Amino acid sequence: MAADSGQCTVLVLLDLSSAFDTVDHKILLHRLTFSMFANNIMSKVIPFLHGVPQGSVLGPILFLLYISPLGKIISSFNKVSYQLYADDIQLYYSFSDSELHNCLQLNSSKTETLIIAPKHKVSWLKQHLGSLGSSSQPSLRNLGVLFDQSMSLDRHSRHLVKSSFYHSRNISKWTAMLSKLFMLLFPLV
Repeated sequence: MAADSGQCTVLVLLDLSSAFDTVDHKILLHRLTFSMFANNIMSKVIPFLHGVPQGSVLGPILFLLYISPLGKIISSFNKVSYQLYADDIQLYYSFSDSELHNCLQLNSSKTETLIIAPKHKVSWLKQHLGSLGSSSQPSLRNLGVLFDQSMSLDRHSRHLVKSSFYHSRNISKWTAMLSKLFMLLFPLV
């Protein structure tokens, strides 16, 4: 990890507005015909007017096929790593202090940023990252996991424990209620 070698890392989570609903089907079908054509047989085409079936098993796969050129574009930038999962895009950029002046500026109200660096460098980095630094948060949720600046996962663990107690309490309430209901429906003869 970059932190082990004294580097700082900026994690940027991008939000694509209505990503599944704005898919251009001509482009998607072109990519599918290119990747799904085998033995002179093309798979059956299901007509959708707009979007990708969100919540379906194929939805995230179809969307990743649709945005696959984005990965090639991101890869062309030196030292920028990325991960794509459905409509979640994560950009990682690790750098030393001296490289900070070469960073791109991003200005988006839907962008979430987490700066992973030693505590004494965080405020300095926020100032020098401009709008990207001002959108920085002490922690953020990424694919269901709560990350913090120290990458300790303490906040995530506390959240899981709290959530587990909440759900356990609800289950115990339902257990008592269901026992009474069962006795009403199936009384002992």
